[in-house]
Amino acid sequence: MPTRRQLLRGAGGAIVIVLGGLQIACTREESAELDSAGLQDPELLTLVAMMQRIVPHENLDSAVYHDAVQAFLRTARENPTIVDGLADLQATGFVDLSIDDQIASLNAIEDTPFFDTVRGAAVRSLYADERTWEMLGYGGDASRYGGYIDLGFNDIDWLPDV
Repeated sequence: MPTRRQLLRGAGGAIVIVLGGLQIACTREESAELDSAGLQDPELLTLVAMMQRIVPHENLDSAVYHDAVQAFLRTARENPTIVDGLADLQATGFVDLSIDDQIASLNAIEDTPFFDTVRGAAVRSLYADERTWEMLGYGGDASRYGGYIDLGFNDIDWLPDV
């Protein structure tokens, strides 16, 4: 009898994992990347939920969190203790906890290298993503527009003329 992962992998071009209104779309290649990291679906969901509690943004597309998970997985492959930390967090039933209990669980491990690595990956990935910039109203680096001088920052009317 085929496993659930084998059935999903054979289902076509994309796998959609749904957890409490959170949708994470994985292409077949991304699913293979997750397999090569040795992570299973519950661990993936735990990691996404963890990143959503560390860097919460109500209006941020879940695909941005998924990309942050991918950044973490590159680190996880290099450091098996990170995978162990994720397994420990998953063993607590982290995904099924209330938001307040998830935050309390994360507070309990915030001084660990595991938490530090996940937080760093989440912050780097989420805030380097132009989709996050758009949601936050940040226009990005002004150098592509010729700098800040001509973008309305020189129109201060409350200072006296020199």
